[in-house]
Amino acid sequence: MSGFTGTWTMARLFLRRDRVRIPVWIVSIVLLVVGSIAAFPGLYETQEAIDVRNDLLMGNPFGIALTGPGHGLDQATPDNLGPMAVNEMGASTIIAMAFMGIFLVVRHTRGEEQEGRLELLRSGVIGRYAPVTAAFLTASAASIVLGVLLGAGLAGYYPLAGSMAFGLSMASVGVVFAAVGVLAAQLTGHSRAATGMATVTFAALFVVRVMGDIRQSGLVWLTPVGWAQEIRPFAGEQWWTLGLSAGLALALLGLAFFVIERRDVGAGVLPTRKGRPRAGGLLVRPIGLALRLQRGSLIAWTIGMFVFGAMLGSLVMEAERMLEALDVYAAYFGDLGSATLMETFLAGYLVFVAITAAGQALQAISQLRSEESKGHAEALLAGSVSRTRWLGSHVVAALLGNLFVLGAAGVGAGATYAVAIEDASAFWPVVAGMLIYAPAVWLLVGLAVALFGVAYRAFAAVWAPFAWIVVVAMIGPLLGLPEWVMDLDPFSFVPRMPAEEFAAGNLLVMTAIAAVLFAVGFFGYTRRDADTN
Repeated sequence: MSGFTGTWTMARLFLRRDRVRIPVWIVSIVLLVVGSIAAFPGLYETQEAIDVRNDLLMGNPFGIALTGPGHGLDQATPDNLGPMAVNEMGASTIIAMAFMGIFLVVRHTRGEEQEGRLELLRSGVIGRYAPVTAAFLTASAASIVLGVLLGAGLAGYYPLAGSMAFGLSMASVGVVFAAVGVLAAQLTGHSRAATGMATVTFAALFVVRVMGDIRQSGLVWLTPVGWAQEIRPFAGEQWWTLGLSAGLALALLGLAFFVIERRDVGAGVLPTRKGRPRAGGLLVRPIGLALRLQRGSLIAWTIGMFVFGAMLGSLVMEAERMLEALDVYAAYFGDLGSATLMETFLAGYLVFVAITAAGQALQAISQLRSEESKGHAEALLAGSVSRTRWLGSHVVAALLGNLFVLGAAGVGAGATYAVAIEDASAFWPVVAGMLIYAPAVWLLVGLAVALFGVAYRAFAAVWAPFAWIVVVAMIGPLLGLPEWVMDLDPFSFVPRMPAEEFAAGNLLVMTAIAAVLFAVGFFGYTRRDADTN
């Protein structure tokens, strides 16, 4: 029997299991990217607006980090906005593509092996390499389909060649990091460790790309993130760089096959660190266990959001010139009264930081569904831990963790903002302006808990309103969506400090609604059977 026997059978199985997950990834990214780019013609109608935007971002290291190298921006005109579209959306799309590739692959490799299902499948007519190959092909196919759709969406506004170059460059990122995920799944013994290793690898390679772009050096050629941007859509496409990504993906896949031959099923190559012989006082309590399960991701989120906030605060001084020149940016920020332009800019973008932080809260509360479906919750509930106490521990851990993440973002933004304007008193209003988004996050967490309690099989649906909020916040004002549609975003009801005065009314209403949702979830969970499927 060949080592690849059963590959297509496994691929069909993975596609069947991801029949909802993959379309959600694809549709969300396409709508966000193409919808944002569709607003460009109305946003940059004059050459002055284009020059001001490009000077702002390309003249600042943090602007380059947030966007990219800016190939072709010197040729951008109101009739040629393609280079700006790529520069604006490239970095964020690369991050989304990498995460999609990693998550899909780890789920079907180390995740399946960890739960014992892969060993059961391989007891039949399934080759040693089949599951890994099928997972890689599934994630790669999703990335390529997504890339083609991105290219087709851009082609409605810009030349076909550049549009497809952009789409395929993004697809190459998904393919490469799917291969990174495959290799990480062979090296580690747990799915969280594999995801963490692959994510850290991406972060490191992304930083290399940032340093290369800032220094305009050859460092960009040491990372597949740089290769994707060096395809240069709308700036003299270099199609051959796609071959670099393809070659690296195949090399990583081959290395994964090499490792598979030298490890036991269920085990990783890297040794697992031994824990303490006795659990600490906090760890033997449900809240301690919930916090321990979230420790790794919470640390990563905290560091990432601190850096995100710091980069935002550092752009404030240079953003003032852009706001003075571009009246259209008022559509994003609205009328904030007597606030300065710098306060308007900062307050307008803090909401995007808060929405990003909401993703951490949903990821943390998703631990509920994972622990129950794996049977871990059942083992705890068989002892002296009540359902209410177990559920409450995860809710408290998620809410506390999110406050920590919001605070980290606020500290980063407040510190750099205070330094930029040379006023230490500006620090705390920015931190407060970040933390007051907590009630809006609680609404999403409350919805997740309510679904867990009364409709646990639809738990993943909580990501739909989150995706909607992202779309509405990013492109809703520019698309001229009706006011009632914009009001479906709870983050729009939060006072935009430091540009606005603090007002507790809307925050109290959102807190009350969140409390009702929590109550519904707790009531439902105490009256339903545990699910271990």
